[in-house]
Amino acid sequence: MRDTSTPKLIRTYHRALLLTMLGSVVMFSIADLSLSFFIIGCVGSLIGYWYASQGPSTISRMAINSLLAVVVVLGITNALRGNFTVSAFAFFSLLLMILKLFDLRTPRDHGQILVLSLALLIASALTSNSMPTGIGVFVIGFVFIRSMMYFRIYALAFKLPVSPKDKTRTFTDLRSIQTVTGFVCAIVALLIFLAMPRSLGSSTLGQWGEVGNELTTGFADDVQLGRPGRITTSSKPVLRVSVSDRNDQPIGSESSRAIYLRGSVLTQYESGRWVSHKEQSIPTTFRTRIVEPDRSIPLVSDMSRAQWTQEYHITFDRQDQNYGYLFSPWKPLELKTLTSRARVGIDEETRMILLASQPVGSYRVRTIDPELIPSQPDQAVERPFVSQTGVTTQIKELAVSVLTRASIEPDPSIRPRAQDIQAVRALETHLRTQFSYTLVSEPVPSDKDATEWFLFERKQGHCEYYASALTLLARAVGVPARVITGYVAAEYNDVTGTYTVRESNAHAWVEAMVAPNFWRTFDGTPQSDFHEIHEPEPTLFRSIAKIYEAVEHAWITAVIGYDSDTRSAVFGDMDPNLGLQNVANTLQERLATGRSQLIRKALVTAGLIFSITMLAGLALILLVNLPAATAIRERLFRWIKLQRFAHTSNDERITNQLSKAVHHRLDTLGIPCPQGIPLRSHIETIELNGHHQEWGVIPEATSLLYTHKFAQSSDEHYFDRAQSLINELR
Repeated sequence: MRDTSTPKLIRTYHRALLLTMLGSVVMFSIADLSLSFFIIGCVGSLIGYWYASQGPSTISRMAINSLLAVVVVLGITNALRGNFTVSAFAFFSLLLMILKLFDLRTPRDHGQILVLSLALLIASALTSNSMPTGIGVFVIGFVFIRSMMYFRIYALAFKLPVSPKDKTRTFTDLRSIQTVTGFVCAIVALLIFLAMPRSLGSSTLGQWGEVGNELTTGFADDVQLGRPGRITTSSKPVLRVSVSDRNDQPIGSESSRAIYLRGSVLTQYESGRWVSHKEQSIPTTFRTRIVEPDRSIPLVSDMSRAQWTQEYHITFDRQDQNYGYLFSPWKPLELKTLTSRARVGIDEETRMILLASQPVGSYRVRTIDPELIPSQPDQAVERPFVSQTGVTTQIKELAVSVLTRASIEPDPSIRPRAQDIQAVRALETHLRTQFSYTLVSEPVPSDKDATEWFLFERKQGHCEYYASALTLLARAVGVPARVITGYVAAEYNDVTGTYTVRESNAHAWVEAMVAPNFWRTFDGTPQSDFHEIHEPEPTLFRSIAKIYEAVEHAWITAVIGYDSDTRSAVFGDMDPNLGLQNVANTLQERLATGRSQLIRKALVTAGLIFSITMLAGLALILLVNLPAATAIRERLFRWIKLQRFAHTSNDERITNQLSKAVHHRLDTLGIPCPQGIPLRSHIETIELNGHHQEWGVIPEATSLLYTHKFAQSSDEHYFDRAQSLINELR
């Protein structure tokens, strides 16, 4: 980093640059929850900054450019392969920034460092919309603006001397500019925020992968029993749920029953693994629908959706956390996305809702409480076929013995359909009372079925074991049943009026058909353990956490969840996305259908434009340097000068002559006025440095010029004195 005649200014700029770099690295590390990115970014930035502070770089520019080219080629390769996620983009920017620190030679290199820091801030905003990330990006954004202002002063001071008096004036003016610019940026950001709902561009660079080795509670769209290890619980929030009735009155309290939010419906069992009966990637057997923002679509084909009893407003803390599913209670009737256009796949049989496009940040679903639906089994209706896959002789004997002790007929061909719900309740009670809950998962013996081993040997396990066991026991006595994975909403915050759902609230339970096409929810997990996991006891720490979550909920609702409905309530009806949503949707569909082809076309087009522009520039340079062109250019410039002189007043002519005379005299004395530095500031600098011998009337001429310019007076005395000074300077 080059030292100049303004060491204080340079030191201030260098500190601002370092703070911007480290701030952007820390912000993305927090947003991506990446310790490795934090270590690599901070260590690399500090080493590069220290190297740059030692003086001009001793590494050849060719070596640095070769490394930069390698990084760029790797980035383009990942983009063409479709692996250029937000994390990859951020790591790509970080590598470029660290490499450029070893090649800081000119202000342009410093500008590139600032641009890459800005790229990391943008990546942070795309990765996480949590309140700490949002506030951090806002704060570092102002640090970035401050660094940009110092950078402009640094770029000017890199070549031009600045007087001590100008230094003080520069710092004073810069503080005022920072305040005004920050205020203007805040106003512009507020206007953009109010005008644009949180939907446009929501799918841009919005996904990344993270792999861990430990077992952690969280949603999964299948169940694999028998994986060894201790399951750790994560208190990380996933989504918020608010419930209202048909009169838009809130529903919920700390004593309310838990809400089961279904995600994946699993019906096929084999060797300890439950999977869906259909592929989980929007198969052709799903009914695919386009859901426009703020538009509702029915999830049922009949008119029963008009009988809805509750409306659930569900907001993801991060859009990537919906895992391709829209969670909803049973029985969903109507869906409405709030923040973005989405294509969803709806399974008519299971009411499973999958996403085929970008994640959805917020949505509403209307349901009907199954408890309010009268179940009147028709004995004339033939019982459906029930798969016996996984139902061993031991499991069937256990189910029969449990129902026999409960005085319920185990044979489905004899048992009345009305007793099916009692049969499943008896099996559910047996699991709750005869088995214990644990998060320690032991490996299943290779010659044993996982569910059978749980029921007859292990007799303790987590929710997936209970759900698998209850499903097979119900099937063993002729009751159709399926495993459901999703979340349980049981933690009610009376400050915000919402349920907070965490990763630790991931759960597996059972739905059984206790009447024709009438499914009910059952859960074999012991209730004491269920409440301990999903319903925390009120403590002082919990009360403090509620206050923080209330603030975070306000952030998510007011900032992240700001949608067209909220904007309409403030400003009235207007174009939902100012006409830009259709453009975004079109671009997204094109990228989804032919990303690689579009990138190749863009590269070819850019190459053609560059080649044509370069050839045209070379031709123009050759044409301009021809002797005939040079003569024409000189004549044209002479003509323009004469025209300007003809239209210049006597006042302007005498002023221009005096200014030229002063500059010519300074050039003759070997102390020319640098470009961009005011004449008076240059004179003051020379006086302070003691280089003003033999410059005669230069100070008087300069003073006369400034007095005339700002006083706007043109008397005879000015003309006479100006002409006299011109003669003396010549």
